[in-house]
Amino acid sequence: MRRAHLTAGARRDVTKILAWSETRFGKRQRRLYRLLLERAFAALCENAHRAGVRTDPDLPPDLRLYPIRFSRADLPRQDRGAAPVT
Repeated sequence: MRRAHLTAGARRDVTKILAWSETRFGKRQRRLYRLLLERAFAALCENAHRAGVRTDPDLPPDLRLYPIRFSRADLPRQDRGAAPVT
């Protein structure tokens, strides 16, 4: 299986997003959001062309977007938390 490789900037962004999540919604929601991100990355490693993946005319053609909400159903019910804001 492929592995996700995040740039240093992307890792910093994820760290900031998770910190903001904890500040705004608490430690439990931060943990659940982290699980959702990890599941989304794993799903993309399994199939980079899965349903929901799309391009954006404002991005380079080799970059794709994938809303993490599509991976929510892949998590155990107790780890789904609140639905992500879209």
